[in-house]
Amino acid sequence: MPKRQLVSTKKTQRLAFYSWVATPSDVVALPQNYEEGLPVVAFRFSDNFQEKYPEIEQKWIQTLLRAKGWIVPNYELAPDLEHVQILRVVVREHMTEGLVDNLISDIVEVTEGLINHASSSHALNLLGHHSNTHGSVGKMDDSSASQSSGTYSKQC
Repeated sequence: MPKRQLVSTKKTQRLAFYSWVATPSDVVALPQNYEEGLPVVAFRFSDNFQEKYPEIEQKWIQTLLRAKGWIVPNYELAPDLEHVQILRVVVREHMTEGLVDNLISDIVEVTEGLINHASSSHALNLLGHHSNTHGSVGKMDDSSASQSSGTYSKQC
């Protein structure tokens, strides 16, 4: 599994990110561990990963995760650090442990897919052939749509 490097965390618990990779007893739920701010976790490929796999672009992770239904944007940092890119996850109140587990599994899956076949054409190929382990969220049955009336307006 690729090594992750934590860039920043805010709100929830300062150490909450580590609960995904450490034992729960390592995270102490005390009021002083809370900090006001945006509920965001930002991460990036480690320097070692980037040296080992220079042909893999971090921005491909954003696109491949989007194909799986996740919105995890890839950003360049401020002008003095524009060569550093981060992936950002907004942690909402309704984000369950199972949802976090699915997200991490998908991040690992797409990253390992790129490691095994590192090329931009393979990244595009993954978009068309990704495995959807989360079902068809939000997709309507073909029979649920109303018939076209020949006009531009649709019935509500």
